[in-house]
Amino acid sequence: MIRRHITEQTAIFFSVSKWVFLSSIIGVVIGATVTLFLKILSYGDVSRSFIPFDYYYLLPVALVASVWLTKKFAPTAEGHGTEKVISAVHKDEGKIDVSVIPVKTLTTVLTIFAGGSVGKEGPGAQIGAGMASLVSSLL
Repeated sequence: MIRRHITEQTAIFFSVSKWVFLSSIIGVVIGATVTLFLKILSYGDVSRSFIPFDYYYLLPVALVASVWLTKKFAPTAEGHGTEKVISAVHKDEGKIDVSVIPVKTLTTVLTIFAGGSVGKEGPGAQIGAGMASLVSSLL
């Protein structure tokens, strides 16, 4: 009886340790990816001063480019990021297309750079979930 209890506790310990290790790796990868996304956004804000005219004149071009990039390269990236992540978890077994990561990064940076009214939290969540999906498919 005691031997069975020790065996069960050992199995539980190794299972929990495995999941703590894997979730830590995923956390570091997502943290680094979203940090890079935020650094690119910050660089975009700073680089507005290099344009010889008011940056908001670029807004129509940036919006058309963002829509085209999304429709052409990552149709699953359209819409709000958090809604897409929740939908992927419930309907697609958590799978998010890897093309969402660069497309969502580029379109968000373009839109915010040109003065568009979009947030960075939804795209950050979708980019992080895309990285988690990529790592999970690799493992």
